[in-house]
Amino acid sequence: MESLQISNLTLEVTNLNTRTRRQPILYIGKDSELEFISEANTVYSVKILRKDGIYASTGDEIGFKLLSSGSAIPTISTTSQETQTNQLSSTDFQTYIGDGEGYYSQDYYQFSDYYELTDLKAEKPVRVDLSSTDFITSIELINLADTQRHIFSARGNQDDKNSFFTFTPQPNIRYGLRVTSNNARITGNYDLTTTPLTPSELNIASNLEQLNEYTKKEQLTVRDSFDPNSIDQYIKDYQLKNTTSGKPISIKLVSPDFDAYLEIIDATTQKVIYEDFNSGGNSLNPSFPKDEDAHLIFTPEAGKNYVVRASSSTYRGTGNFTLTAQTLATINAAGQIINDQSLNPANDVYRPNDSIYYYSGRYFVDSYELIGEEVGKPVHIKLNSTQFDARLEVVDASNGNVIISDSNSGVRNTGNSTYSNASIIFTPQADKKYIIRITSDNPQGIGSYSLSTGRLETVDVNATINRALDINTDIFYSGKLSDSYLLKGFTSGEIINFNLSSPSGAGANNQEFSTELQIIDIGTGNVVASSMEGFRGSEINSDVLFIAQAGKNYIVRVNNRDYSGAGSYRLQSQSLTKISANTSLSNLNIANSDAKHPNIVDSYSDYFEITNLNPGKKQLLE
Repeated sequence: MESLQISNLTLEVTNLNTRTRRQPILYIGKDSELEFISEANTVYSVKILRKDGIYASTGDEIGFKLLSSGSAIPTISTTSQETQTNQLSSTDFQTYIGDGEGYYSQDYYQFSDYYELTDLKAEKPVRVDLSSTDFITSIELINLADTQRHIFSARGNQDDKNSFFTFTPQPNIRYGLRVTSNNARITGNYDLTTTPLTPSELNIASNLEQLNEYTKKEQLTVRDSFDPNSIDQYIKDYQLKNTTSGKPISIKLVSPDFDAYLEIIDATTQKVIYEDFNSGGNSLNPSFPKDEDAHLIFTPEAGKNYVVRASSSTYRGTGNFTLTAQTLATINAAGQIINDQSLNPANDVYRPNDSIYYYSGRYFVDSYELIGEEVGKPVHIKLNSTQFDARLEVVDASNGNVIISDSNSGVRNTGNSTYSNASIIFTPQADKKYIIRITSDNPQGIGSYSLSTGRLETVDVNATINRALDINTDIFYSGKLSDSYLLKGFTSGEIINFNLSSPSGAGANNQEFSTELQIIDIGTGNVVASSMEGFRGSEINSDVLFIAQAGKNYIVRVNNRDYSGAGSYRLQSQSLTKISANTSLSNLNIANSDAKHPNIVDSYSDYFEITNLNPGKKQLLE
């Protein structure tokens, strides 16, 4: 008893000796199953039809099910090169290749042999060759466990009867081979050969000398593997070597002959985890990229191996290509200045996710790996350029997401007032790596730039800072001229008073500036306390009281509330003196070094914290 089953289509089995057919009734979405008793010395053909009765395929997958249920399939190993010599004969399984009235003629059937591939390993390519002097060969790779069996195929021709393909096995697939002729009812001898291939290696360069040594200059040809996810592309795979967990890698695929397509693949699962086909710019024709290069920046994870796949985004593209992998240039969070760099269309890549259709919408980028960062310690990053409108981005290296960006908070651009500089203050978090991305705020912006990093200046509790906001040296925050300080030296639960004052006549045109004082929780970015100017007198001042919390870090920000102008200021911080109930303090004094009173003109203030109060009991203060 033979049992055949397939989904969504009608199944039909024909005894070619008697032309007797068995055909079940089938509804779309149901399974079709047909049982029949096979007879000795009888050849059967299996046919699949759509619901409307039109033939839907050649039925090879059903033919295999019939063969497998009645006899064992021969195997061919891929451990080492192996050749099996066999022949197609009239006693082999027949597969229908015609349609319409041809169904009733044996002239529309091919003879076929089936094999199962064994000892396959993921990421280890295998080449399959079928050769014959008797007929034009046809070889198919099929999925034995799936009725959608056809994966891809190759055929010979009148000039070269032999056929071949190379493929990279994927996990959890049972692979088989179907050997047949290119024409109906052809018999003859053939040789079937499997050859395991050793994947090439792509090393990561960390300097120019290594880059020249490790660069791959190769070709995509019709003899390369088919893409396992698409038979429309040829591929070359490379095992990525000497990766370091958490250290970003830049990989670029350049071709003068085809539209480059670049993929990063998990070597264990064979899943594509990153891909790109249009972010690489075009080194050969930067003014109009007809064929675009591909570029990826990704960060390896611990314990994982990766495959880099080079292919074309167009149908079976072939030609020369160059493939490189290198670590990113670095910039130290503790403080570093990078000068004499530039956005250059001949060398730089495009910003990810830019339009692939309009060149006028593309943005060039440079990327740097941020090193030396410390959890909880803010980093100040500045990008200046007189030749393009600067845009600065901090990117999560693990997923490529932009965490924070800016295009107009930098110092005033004295070299070219048309363009804005960029500035970002951000705080590194635990278990995170960061990429600093340089680009322009306008399409096709190019030119030189300078990039700098550094820690924030600190302000201690019980300290006084006398400075000035300067439009030529200070940054803008939300459009306001601003200075920022990292608060140090506080304890949990401590009440701290901050006082910001700007004396009359110190600002531009002998005008004080309108003060704004903010305390920012570094962890959340939220403003936890703030004060704008209290009044206009001989000085303008802002006054803030806040309670420092355990496990928190804070930024103290001085702003010009009027968005423009500059001027000197005094920033004072003090921890409140504690006075217990039923006690007294003596020999105290108010001095001009004390904080300005927020509501009384030209007055000074001292603050105290009263402790040990009894709830509900009146207290006398005098």
